[in-house]
Amino acid sequence: MSKHAHIVCVLGREHLEQWRPIPEFEGLYEASDLGRIRSPRVMLKQRLNNKGYPVVELSKDGRSRESLVHRQVLLAFQGGPPPGNECRHLNGIPTDNRIENLAWGSHSENAVDQVAHGTHRNTRKISCPRGHEFTPENTYIQPSNQGRRCRKCADADGLKLWRQAYYQANKEKWKRTPEQNDRRNARRRERAAAERARRNSPSA
Repeated sequence: MSKHAHIVCVLGREHLEQWRPIPEFEGLYEASDLGRIRSPRVMLKQRLNNKGYPVVELSKDGRSRESLVHRQVLLAFQGGPPPGNECRHLNGIPTDNRIENLAWGSHSENAVDQVAHGTHRNTRKISCPRGHEFTPENTYIQPSNQGRRCRKCADADGLKLWRQAYYQANKEKWKRTPEQNDRRNARRRERAAAERARRNSPSA
């Protein structure tokens, strides 16, 4: 298979397309910096999987397997990923597998990318589980994971926690003495007796 670069036209400009052998498939397949995969005889046809990512069919030792194009491009040009890393599409377009648009990164970095690009499943929600709309005024971006939080729910949850803490701190002070309970019960009995008398009176 030829290792030379080829000049191709990309968006109206000439580009020197670079090819690299794919690890574990040396001599069988190569990936280009434009996101294409080829064998010694043919350019492989790509299709989209059920998640919208381009895939190709790679064969070795009589066995075929479906492989993600972006992963093979990264393996060819950057080597294997660090432990726990996955592929990031830097511009948020899953079909853009140019090497300049790909990078290894953590799952958290990938999630932050998806939120920034509007492709994360939660960014498509227009309201919180309690029905409050995600308006700019009602949306808080959490610094830890760039996730969204409803300000109304956060305020309500914060007030609930404050009330609970305030009660726990003061419940001993608010506890009634036996004498206070006796006076309270006596007032209740007086009100009940007065109500019965009112109902039984001839003018009622």
